[in-house]
Amino acid sequence: MSNARPNILLILTDQRRGDCLGLDPAGPSCLQTPNLDWIGRTGTNFRRGYAECPSCIPARRSLMTGTAPAANGAVGFKGAQWNPPHTLAGELSASGYQTEMIGKLHLTPIHKRYGFDHMQLADATRGDHNDYVEWLQKYHHRHEVHPGMAHGVSSNGWIGRPHHLPEEQMHTFWCIDRAMDFLQKRDPTAPFFLNISLIDPHPPLTPPAAYYHRYIQRNLPDPIIGDWASKFDGPQKGLDPNAWEICLDEHDMRCSRATYYGMINFIDD
Repeated sequence: MSNARPNILLILTDQRRGDCLGLDPAGPSCLQTPNLDWIGRTGTNFRRGYAECPSCIPARRSLMTGTAPAANGAVGFKGAQWNPPHTLAGELSASGYQTEMIGKLHLTPIHKRYGFDHMQLADATRGDHNDYVEWLQKYHHRHEVHPGMAHGVSSNGWIGRPHHLPEEQMHTFWCIDRAMDFLQKRDPTAPFFLNISLIDPHPPLTPPAAYYHRYIQRNLPDPIIGDWASKFDGPQKGLDPNAWEICLDEHDMRCSRATYYGMINFIDD
């Protein structure tokens, strides 16, 4: 076996804007992402890269198989049961790579390995048979109902607030901790493919408290609103906390945006 084959690390984030890097001249100048900036500056930074589909499941299917949404059976959030003959992880495993999946896979059927030798899965911060939630319960003695979601903020909403858990108990920390454990214990005679898949900065918009306070106190740029967006008469109370079209008052918008930037900064650290 050749020792020249490179190790492969694939880090995925969910719902991070393409311009939310300190490296991007069009991005928010307040955002701190020194590690991602360094990777982009010393490697290749694709500023005009596009996903096959702007929806989670079909985009992930395309990434894992190289097939278009129309071919892999998912053109929206819902998709048919899936049994692809070839996957990125499967082909690498067949060629001698040790393949590990950590975090959010978001494919159905759940717990199918899709070519990975081993998986540590948590598609969300709640739910049964969730490795992150079980880790919270077993090692951090969190026994609330849905301990990772006990802050009360929904997983598709605009409400922003600090997380109720310390940062060393959050999903992003868990992913990186498990990844470092894998790197220390992996087979040193084989190259590895490690896929770390983070939920952040997907809602709930709940960064660690220190990151919330860092950005709520900063001068944040005005939000970019496309001319295609629905027009509102003004900020309105009483709208669905999960609404994907909404007009917020200045304070609520500032909380949402501060938490979003804080989550990206947390990922970078």
